[in-house]
Amino acid sequence: MKTLEHVGPKPIISETGIDFDKNHDDKYNYFPALVELLKALDHEYFENKQYTFEANPKNLSNREILDALHSYCPDLETLLKEKEAQVAAEIEEKIETIETNPNLEPDAKIAYKNNSKDNA
Repeated sequence: MKTLEHVGPKPIISETGIDFDKNHDDKYNYFPALVELLKALDHEYFENKQYTFEANPKNLSNREILDALHSYCPDLETLLKEKEAQVAAEIEEKIETIETNPNLEPDAKIAYKNNSKDNA
């Protein structure tokens, strides 16, 4: 992966259009805190000693986040490609379900399939 970009909230796709899930926090916003936590945990620990950590995540560029994730997860590329293939298979399955849905009108099926493909 060459870049990491914020793409916004998760799309909710239906035959009537595309909306966005505003009920959940955008997980992208957790990356700076995650990177800081990973760095805090990246050292030797000793028994019978307490450790404290106060999170003060700083703003990180997309490149800094991506570099940090790569340093802690060397197989990140493989994991992301596997997830991408899984999502593509889920979209294809959804399209097949749409095509066989007897409750949808032909125009609604076309719109729903196009909405699903456009957000792949």
